[in-house]
Amino acid sequence: MKNYLYFAVLTIFLLTNFCFSEADDRIINIKINTKQEKQEKNNLIKILSKTFLKSHLEKIFYDPRLTLDKTIIGIFPPEQQKEPIDYFDERFGLLSIDSLENGIAYYQQHLEIFNKMQAEYGINPEIVLGIFRIETYFGKLLGKRQVINSLYSTYVLIPQRRNRTIKELISFLKIYKLGEDDVFVINGSIAGAFGISQFMPSSFHAFAVDGNNDGQINLFNDADAIISVANYLQINGWDDKYKNQRKAVYAYNHSNSYVNAVLVYTQAIKTFIKKYPLSN
Repeated sequence: MKNYLYFAVLTIFLLTNFCFSEADDRIINIKINTKQEKQEKNNLIKILSKTFLKSHLEKIFYDPRLTLDKTIIGIFPPEQQKEPIDYFDERFGLLSIDSLENGIAYYQQHLEIFNKMQAEYGINPEIVLGIFRIETYFGKLLGKRQVINSLYSTYVLIPQRRNRTIKELISFLKIYKLGEDDVFVINGSIAGAFGISQFMPSSFHAFAVDGNNDGQINLFNDADAIISVANYLQINGWDDKYKNQRKAVYAYNHSNSYVNAVLVYTQAIKTFIKKYPLSN
């Protein structure tokens, strides 16, 4: 069975035409001292106080757990912005046997919700598996950075992203009841994405769905994350046409290399399931 899977994956990989052109999104950063940071922090509180109570904001932004993560600059140096992530690097292991078997196991474990998703949204389960594999390895790698710190650090250290970051901060803080919920317990990516699906906060409000009908949306819950991704793809034009499927995945992550990786993994999983059908 593993030999079959190996040759199936190899065939898919060789037949795929990869396009690695990326948008030029260069990062300009600034050096900042303690006094400057405090000034930017107060400016941010002033902006956010148009939406939230100032007392709640001060409690968050003067919490000792709020830190300026200067590694954001090191991870996004300008000279690397044109280089796409190599999802097919051996270290990433996208098409390894373990990677595909983990995808099948996740599918089998959540088969009922995947069947519901396909019936209600018309989205193939395999495409969601491809996204989950790349984003969080099916929920195993959710990110260790506090989302509030990532967004705050981006605002302070990357000036040209401030308008975008303010939008994300407002969206993030709206998810929680300020003054009651602890926003510091939510971990995610360096960009501020979180959950199994790695939604940005603004995407949470636009696309997240209560997949298990428990009255709340929690993207760390498998059912909610699965249905939310399906909703995201459907709203962004997913249908039976390949070009529209590419566009829908591209809307999820504006990277052609990301789209290629998701679709290749999708085909690998689909080929395996066709050969070895899963039972309901």
